[in-house]
Amino acid sequence: MQLYTLIFEYAGGTYIRQCRAATPHDSLTQSARSIGETLGAAQSVIEQVFEDEHPVSIEGCANVWCATSLLNDQLVIVHIVETTPSRAE
Repeated sequence: MQLYTLIFEYAGGTYIRQCRAATPHDSLTQSARSIGETLGAAQSVIEQVFEDEHPVSIEGCANVWCATSLLNDQLVIVHIVETTPSRAE
């Protein structure tokens, strides 16, 4: 399992989460509960929002992806970065 940092941009706010997942797409699902609570949406709603979204790798960047979707008719942008854990972890 890889460590991913997810940076959500939604309704004028920026929200950051980290999780362990097998793939960048799985990291969206893994973070659904915690980010859903923050954004005021149920986990199932967040999972549904990103169910069919497949993160796209960012050209010229290693281990960085982006996914977008709509939540309550507002754009959600998620930047996903594969993160190297610190030695303390």
